[in-house]
Amino acid sequence: MVQEGRTLLLESIEGEEFYLASHLLSVSPLNCSGFGKIYLSELSDDELKAYFSSGEAIKRTVNSITTLEDFLPQREQFRKSGFTRDNEEYEYGLSCIALPIQKDGKTIAGSSLSGPTSRLKHKGIDYLKGQLKKAQEEVHEAMESLG
Repeated sequence: MVQEGRTLLLESIEGEEFYLASHLLSVSPLNCSGFGKIYLSELSDDELKAYFSSGEAIKRTVNSITTLEDFLPQREQFRKSGFTRDNEEYEYGLSCIALPIQKDGKTIAGSSLSGPTSRLKHKGIDYLKGQLKKAQEEVHEAMESLG
């Protein structure tokens, strides 16, 4: 969910135990979170320009995307694949893959998987994307059955 120009974490499900000392906040900048990038990818060119020129695109790590020029290739990748990625852009050692939950063609929420970068690579990004895609399909089916 996007609230006041930032993503809002509604629920977190605990996965495998790990010892990365992360400082995830329930609210994070759009430019360095998986769901935030989904939201940004759906903005018009003018809205994107306004966001990246507003100073809201915070640089949390050296990988953080803070310019429109650096974001545009990521938007194109999202449009092709349906996924976004946070590659240690929010916090060093932590990565995320995300995809939208949509209703009537509009993104109403997102589903993401975050963890230590090395563990995500070890598990296999393509495998994890497949699992996340299955979860997305289950949510869409459940929403359709509710009407």
